[in-house]
Amino acid sequence: MKEQPFFFGAEDNYLFGILHLPDAGSQKTAFVFSHPFGEEKLWAHRVYVSLARRLALLGYPVLRFDFTGHGDSMGEFADSDVNSRLADISKAVEHILSVAEVNSVALFGLRFGAALAAMAADMDSRVSSLILWQPIVDGEQYMQEILRSNLSTQMTVFGKVKSNRNELVDSMRAGEPVNVDGYHLTGRMYDQAAQIHLDQRRLLRPLPALVLQLSTREDSQENPKFKALASQYAPGQLETVKEDPFWREIRRWYSLAANAQEATLRWIEVNSV
Repeated sequence: MKEQPFFFGAEDNYLFGILHLPDAGSQKTAFVFSHPFGEEKLWAHRVYVSLARRLALLGYPVLRFDFTGHGDSMGEFADSDVNSRLADISKAVEHILSVAEVNSVALFGLRFGAALAAMAADMDSRVSSLILWQPIVDGEQYMQEILRSNLSTQMTVFGKVKSNRNELVDSMRAGEPVNVDGYHLTGRMYDQAAQIHLDQRRLLRPLPALVLQLSTREDSQENPKFKALASQYAPGQLETVKEDPFWREIRRWYSLAANAQEATLRWIEVNSV
């Protein structure tokens, strides 16, 4: 397996990526990874690396990359939004098709990265399958969850909430970004994300998809939104696996989401991805 860091895309808006390439004889499908939002990208990083390396050892070319304004990619976080992230995924798909001898691309994502992967696949005929880990199905609910972090920070710093959620949203829409764990959330990003309701959309391109519900308990009840999302695809499979929420700060260090990874590899094999 070879790992190659590089930049791709337009010179005035380049993206940073890591290619994981098999030593010989690639499979017919390559993978593009779509990373989560904000600090969740940081905490999930090692799990992403582990999965990418495992896929490459199995013969699948993999491209991990940073969205515009993230990591080592060009731009500022506040300048990125849902639309720019979808455009970045399209660029990543185009690039891996140009460097790997494959016929199609599968998209993988966790949390908000999974939501973006689902949306990108709906618009891109080059995408042949989807793997969605704990996807954000309701963008409006997720944005409220994101703002909760700002409220907690206010309580820590000021001992009270000086600006409630409605006031924070008004501030963003007036052009003043809100600090969320060190990331500047803009009104444009908030509004675009809040319009995402994956379980209520009319899917334009049914395709094979795995929706993994990650839970601290193996016997957890199926999330109705995940079930509705999986039912849109052909075939669509919803499976629950036991994993701690490694996409946020927890006591246990996660270098590998073993159960999620094995469930994913089984699905890939069964569906001949």
